[in-house]
Amino acid sequence: MRQAFDAPWPIIQANAIYFWSSMLSLSDNQYILAVYHSQVFDMLVGKLSPSPDAVVRATSSAALGLLLKSSHLCHVKVT
Repeated sequence: MRQAFDAPWPIIQANAIYFWSSMLSLSDNQYILAVYHSQVFDMLVGKLSPSPDAVVRATSSAALGLLLKSSHLCHVKVT
């Protein structure tokens, strides 16, 4: 448990963004997806690009994959 409190702030932020990406990827509420999808996507791109930390890049990449997969599924459902 102590590791969670000792984690650097960028890793905590990356984990929080991953959590939101997971929640968005499971949601079928179009309003929530419309409002938050682009915001989370922008945060992910902002964290992924400049981070020297491998954990932050890996977590952000996984979250980005979830968002891209969910956005593809949303487009398939609409058509």
